[in-house]
Amino acid sequence: FTIDIYLRQYWEDPRLSFLENEIQKTLTLNRQTIEEIWVPSTYFFNAKKAYFHDVTTDNYLLQIQPDGNIFYSVRSEAVLS
Repeated sequence: FTIDIYLRQYWEDPRLSFLENEIQKTLTLNRQTIEEIWVPSTYFFNAKKAYFHDVTTDNYLLQIQPDGNIFYSVRSEAVLS
């Protein structure tokens, strides 16, 4: 069967914490920055094929809270057995 999902992950990385101010309460990072930080390795058990959507633009979202809590969302499709 085939699934088309938004894979959403949450984790904490105290190394990415920052001082909150009135203007910047959450950092939203672009695709280039995502490649420079640690992101958990996630896999689909029994996957035959999988890919990340990139139609018109990459479908990634990474937000960092001042305390180092991270929210990561990516649109993905997988063919599973």
